[in-house]
Amino acid sequence: MNKIIFLILFGFNLTYGQNHKVTNEIDSITSKWDYKVYPDTQKLKIIDYYPAYALCGRVYMNAMAICFNIRGETIRVIETCPGPKEFKNGEIVFFYPNSIIPKDKNPHLVNIDGELNPALKRSSKVTITTYGQLKSQ
Repeated sequence: MNKIIFLILFGFNLTYGQNHKVTNEIDSITSKWDYKVYPDTQKLKIIDYYPAYALCGRVYMNAMAICFNIRGETIRVIETCPGPKEFKNGEIVFFYPNSIIPKDKNPHLVNIDGELNPALKRSSKVTITTYGQLKSQ
């Protein structure tokens, strides 16, 4: 019985430690983001698109896009519960901005094998971040 309790607690500590590490990494990256609300629908050019790999249900998952806007800025767009879709690099899309930035700014991107989604690390130099939906032209 003591061995079973030990194994359960040991497994919990490993999971908690891994989740805590991922949370710290996310906080380290997102603390540098400059959140901005865009007032109008606009066209964006996709640089990279990272889809949500799960449909929203009990939890929600987001997609993330790195795009150019008409001002020449490179921005990050986080889409909450976007549904299954893909965009190709270079594709022009319509961006429908959210009117607010959520209080919970965690990007809620799917972790991969318990590790931080590499999309966050690859796009960490992009600071302008907004929320909204992307649709094909």
